[in-house]
Amino acid sequence: MRISMTRYGEQGWQFSVGDVEYRTNRQGNGLWAYERTSATNVHSDGTESPVYEFRQVAGTAQFALSADRKRAYGQIRYRWIPREN
Repeated sequence: MRISMTRYGEQGWQFSVGDVEYRTNRQGNGLWAYERTSATNVHSDGTESPVYEFRQVAGTAQFALSADRKRAYGQIRYRWIPREN
């Protein structure tokens, strides 16, 4: 499974695991997932497209990533990548 990461704010991260995108707050705490909402955009030509936004899935006291890239990558890998026995 592929993990990609970019800095978000001073100490936070925006990252994707597979095809799902996540982010922390700017201090590296909390967890938000980029999800489709029930809303749709109606364009001037009459076509519609879905609306996506980040929704909080874990609070700032329940989830945190290190500001150090290597450590944060390890935390993400440990949480999302299944380990073989």
